[in-house]
Amino acid sequence: VFDRIARALCAASIVPRKELFECFAVALEVRARFPGVTRVADVCAGHGLLSWLLLVLSIELEARAEKPPCPSKSPSKSTSGSSAAPGGGVLTAVCVDVKMPGSAEVIAGAMLERWPELEGRWSFVEAGLLAVDPHQSTLITSLHACGSLSDLVVGLAIQGRCKVALVPCCHTVRKKWTPHPLAGPGAYHEALRQVKEDGADLAQTVDETRTRALRVAGFKVGRLFDCLRRARGV
Repeated sequence: VFDRIARALCAASIVPRKELFECFAVALEVRARFPGVTRVADVCAGHGLLSWLLLVLSIELEARAEKPPCPSKSPSKSTSGSSAAPGGGVLTAVCVDVKMPGSAEVIAGAMLERWPELEGRWSFVEAGLLAVDPHQSTLITSLHACGSLSDLVVGLAIQGRCKVALVPCCHTVRKKWTPHPLAGPGAYHEALRQVKEDGADLAQTVDETRTRALRVAGFKVGRLFDCLRRARGV
């Protein structure tokens, strides 16, 4: 699957190699952790590559599920229907960002040329995060939501009681950073103290603050660090 995706994107000459590796690793992890999702909202989407990779993985798994079982297997072990979701639905994706870059159109064209069956299952909405009103059935994804945008993504997930897969970037404890209220009334100052006075790792401290807000809201929180290390080769 990766080879077919890479060939399609290489023909478009639009995606840096590092971004493809990282995005594919995240898509695999998201797909494994949320197998029953039928609606993805990729926010702070940029050119929307993550959403396309999730759609392609869905198509490939659907194709495998539709193949007849091997004659040597017992009928009781055979499978039927689409693997896109246990309920038989197909995955659709909407990207949200303040502006749709030209690269998004190029990627969309390359992916639809290779997988025309994805026609109608992907869209792009030009809007800010505050305009998003997620439904509980939606999986919110965001790869490299810069700075406080990651906290807005956390807030969206809590607001809609949605599943969320978030890869933050550009961590900061400057005054423009506003943790979610569920992280606690003194969350900002405590994080600032840990980083400035105790020498705590900046990214870890900020992400632990976000994790605390999600857990207080009743979310079960996992980590994606291992898959990102593999993608980056470290």
